[in-house]
Amino acid sequence: MTKNRTPQWSSLVEISLALGALLVVELRLPFSPAADTWLLIGWVFLFYGAIGGWISRNQTALERQSAPRDCAGRPIIDCDPVSEFELDGASDRQAKQEHRATRSLNQPTTPRPEAA
Repeated sequence: MTKNRTPQWSSLVEISLALGALLVVELRLPFSPAADTWLLIGWVFLFYGAIGGWISRNQTALERQSAPRDCAGRPIIDCDPVSEFELDGASDRQAKQEHRATRSLNQPTTPRPEAA
């Protein structure tokens, strides 16, 4: 059992270079348009399969990585975005009232044409 402490980025680069070279070779070979289309579809499945395999092999290492930070050390991505949308009862009512107040201010002042 191997312990992956960091993702194996070099193997991801190798996969990308190999499949990129395969794509260049495929484009230069003289195939019929139908064969070319099927080879490109096969290449897409191979590419996504290889990337999916890399992700599954490095899953634990990717999950254990620290959160991304900017140059000042502040988090770039909010790791718990759901919590800002979970409102308790009182603040939920207050947020709805504020939304109604701003919505009524943004309404046009011209009357609607009546249906004939």
